[in-house]
Amino acid sequence: MPMYFAKHAVHATVALTLTLNLCSCRSTVPYEADTSTTELKFLAIGCGPYNSREQVWLDECITLANHRGQGEFLVHLGDLISGGQPAPPSYYTGIARTLGRAEMPTFIVPGDNEWNDQEDPDHAWQVWSRIFMHHHRRWDHAGSLKKMYPKSNGVRHQPRRAENFAFVRKNVLIIGVNLTGGRVHDPDEWNRRLLANADWIRQNYQRYSDQVRAAVILAQAAPRPPFTDLFRAASKTFGKPVLYLHADGHNWNVDRPWPEKNILKVQTDQLGIAPPLLVTVKNDGTELFGFDRQLMRGPYLALGTPRSIRVVWRTRRQIEPVVRYGRLPTRLNHSTCRQDILVKTMGHANPTLALHTAADGARHGHRLVARRGEDGDAAHAHLH
Repeated sequence: MPMYFAKHAVHATVALTLTLNLCSCRSTVPYEADTSTTELKFLAIGCGPYNSREQVWLDECITLANHRGQGEFLVHLGDLISGGQPAPPSYYTGIARTLGRAEMPTFIVPGDNEWNDQEDPDHAWQVWSRIFMHHHRRWDHAGSLKKMYPKSNGVRHQPRRAENFAFVRKNVLIIGVNLTGGRVHDPDEWNRRLLANADWIRQNYQRYSDQVRAAVILAQAAPRPPFTDLFRAASKTFGKPVLYLHADGHNWNVDRPWPEKNILKVQTDQLGIAPPLLVTVKNDGTELFGFDRQLMRGPYLALGTPRSIRVVWRTRRQIEPVVRYGRLPTRLNHSTCRQDILVKTMGHANPTLALHTAADGARHGHRLVARRGEDGDAAHAHLH
């Protein structure tokens, strides 16, 4: 019977079979557009920082993004603090300052942790609006940028929901909406906002339909009623590839959950688990959307035997590795943690724990050996 594994340490999904064979505002930056390619590349992060360590990691992410210079813009997909804990203004301004170091325009969509999951959501929204609303305007006069990022085509905002935005870049429509998870503190506000989100998407589909080849929807949470049916209907009428990108679930997931197969839904890793996600909207092909989670290596399968196989991956930084597994990809109801996973570190004094011949930038290697149970009806994982 098949057994599937998903490694949540870096939240890449690994599936293997354990059988006897084990298988309205305008923003610009003062540079000319890059005409070398019509592919669109941008970076996405979300769900964090949740603690001081992740604040440091966010700073490292921005440094990494600046160094690589791969994205034309960056988006944070919500949840800038841990849930239910109000933060002092200095915390928010610190996060805004960190994101402001990015050498590319940076967009932020609201998350539930900094808004509707707060004890005083009205006050929390005032704080968010004061510090993060229209964050991308910081790049309007970005003469200090070190890299030649291109001009945007202009950013529009929904009149009744100013945090919702839209712009076109390289014939790709980008739409950000305020669709959060968490607590419904005001059902009327909740429904009005979700209907406004759906209407904003529909309007922009209609406005740019003849000018674009695809659309990307940016939000914190997965679609939910009353938004879902309206979004699906509008996307079906739009007829072109649509990527719905969100972060609220924390675990990497790619699927097409609806009959409208032009909609691809992707859930990103939590901040602190993986570097910023590099999204590519390709020029053509059967699948326009490509994703690079920027892991150093893996996860991949190695050294298979009739009864076992290794799962190996490498990362730039120390993580708390967890591997979830089960008999179906949708039922990963078992897990194994740090004590059962061999972690090797570059430069470790103990030769048996030292990572050798690693790719440039890799600091940690992780290895798990999964074995098939003796009775053929259960499988478990442990160190080799």
